[in-house]
Amino acid sequence: MSETGDRSSQNWRQKWFPDRQIYLRTQGKVRFFALPSKAQVTGAVLLTALAGWVIFASAKVLLRDVIIEAKNQQIETLDSQTANQAGEIERLQGTLMDKTRALEERTDYLLGLMEQDPTGELSKGLESASPPEQEETDAENQTSALTPASRKDGSGLMRVFFSRAEASFTEPGRFTGAEFETLIQARFDVIAGHQDSAAATLVYFAEQKILEFDDMLSPFKIKAGDLARASTIDLSALGQGGPYLPDPASGDKMFSDLPEFAPALPYPDLHERWSDLLKVYSGLQSVPLLYPVKDFYQSSRFGRRIDPITKKPGWHPGVDLAGWPGTEIFSPTAGVVTKAGVWGNYGNMVEVDHGNGFKTRYAHLRKIKVQRGQKVSMGDVLGEMGCSGRCVSTHLHYEVYFNNNLRNPQPFMEPEEDVQQTKREAPSSYGKGK
Repeated sequence: MSETGDRSSQNWRQKWFPDRQIYLRTQGKVRFFALPSKAQVTGAVLLTALAGWVIFASAKVLLRDVIIEAKNQQIETLDSQTANQAGEIERLQGTLMDKTRALEERTDYLLGLMEQDPTGELSKGLESASPPEQEETDAENQTSALTPASRKDGSGLMRVFFSRAEASFTEPGRFTGAEFETLIQARFDVIAGHQDSAAATLVYFAEQKILEFDDMLSPFKIKAGDLARASTIDLSALGQGGPYLPDPASGDKMFSDLPEFAPALPYPDLHERWSDLLKVYSGLQSVPLLYPVKDFYQSSRFGRRIDPITKKPGWHPGVDLAGWPGTEIFSPTAGVVTKAGVWGNYGNMVEVDHGNGFKTRYAHLRKIKVQRGQKVSMGDVLGEMGCSGRCVSTHLHYEVYFNNNLRNPQPFMEPEEDVQQTKREAPSSYGKGK
């Protein structure tokens, strides 16, 4: 077998690599070199190996460049994705901050209104203040949230509406991208919904209080709306503050990321109702509810009567309260003296402007003890009873005006206890006009 193999090998070499002679001629001399078959095979193997190594090395260099280029592209892609994510995070943070500020401003606005509650009831709880359609759904929340501890700062109402929203933020779980934004937006919507419910409850509360005032003021033939329109209280800073926001109807771009919040600032219906409520309480402080004299008897009523001098039918624009000469005359509520002196048939007369459309007149005085422009408090002495001017005996002629129209003084001197109680309990600051 070995001899056969050797002969096959030799035949293969002789076929592909036969023995060769290489002739070289130099300067007329001829030389030759023998190139046996084995040497040719060896050379061919070496050349093939060299070519293979060159190809391998070249491919490795080219492949390395391709790998480096791919890695560079990957790095650029990652950088781009990182930049996009950073931009998205920045955009999301900006949106969340804008919406958070909007929520905070609405919360501050609502709490600001509650802090100015003239009734004092919000600090005690509003179990009965919800509109009828909310009573069933919110009853349980109000019962648990309006505890004595939550009533101390007057924010019990807000705690009712925010209790469920605060709980929703304690749920575990991680979200990214659009899912996270959707989740946060949903929670913002929940809080905004609670704020809207709080605002609706405050509107309902104010409307009910104004209706109660209509009943309370009916003996005076005055409506709560009349008091509100005549009020001189300064409400320019009513529950307001925060940064400037242009009118949403203007199409300003700053509202593009929070369209659901812009129309709700600053709750126009609530602002109007709450302003009316404060103005009504302001007007109540100016109502003259006391007798202007202590010891007296009523000698003539308001309206038609027989004139004591002409003995003819006439109209009496006030009431006459008779007493001893020198009896002190008091101011039934605080105000500013606008007239003090002789005034025609009134004789010695004092007029006091109590603000919010109310003023009173005191005529036929024997002596005046105040001067024009002087501020007086409830119970301050204005003068002494006498009989100056057009009169027949010692008495006080007393008139009450509202919006420059005469009113019968009798209901004001004998008010129902609930009217007096409400005036006593209302904050005195609501009686201060411009």
